[in-house]
Amino acid sequence: MRLLWSVASSIAVTAILAGCAEGLNSVTMPSTRDAGAALRGASSLHIVRAPDGESYVDKDGSCVPVSASQPFSSEYCISNSGNCSSGLVGTWTWTQVTQNIKTGKIVGGKHPNPDAYWTPVTGNPSTLTITSKNTKLKKKCVPKFTVTLTACSSSYGCFSNFAQYDVGF
Repeated sequence: MRLLWSVASSIAVTAILAGCAEGLNSVTMPSTRDAGAALRGASSLHIVRAPDGESYVDKDGSCVPVSASQPFSSEYCISNSGNCSSGLVGTWTWTQVTQNIKTGKIVGGKHPNPDAYWTPVTGNPSTLTITSKNTKLKKKCVPKFTVTLTACSSSYGCFSNFAQYDVGF
């Protein structure tokens, strides 16, 4: 699996969630990779993934299976407390990029498949949803797409590529 990092020169990447693991359950979910970063003097800020979505991962933990009837969703927040119940800091714009693993092409357009989106796009917390037009899941989930997540704030900067989901149908 790949771990993609593209961090702007003004952002210093620090230890991978050394002090935030308490509220971040995705550490146990190998199909996502998460990291925390010190941003513009806000070293106590952490990306937190709410404890949900564990049942969506296939048995070997390398693929998140999605279909029209079984979308994947997970709540994220930016917090100084290490959880999404308290200590929420700032308003963030949440973005994602979906890429075909085989071709490297970015998935987009009017009706993308798979489709990944945030609700709300600007806020804190926000929920990522990944769905597919496919109606049936195969017995074995094979990663075909990578969904990479970023959160930015005009006050604090960006958590670039803070998590990555490998998605299959």
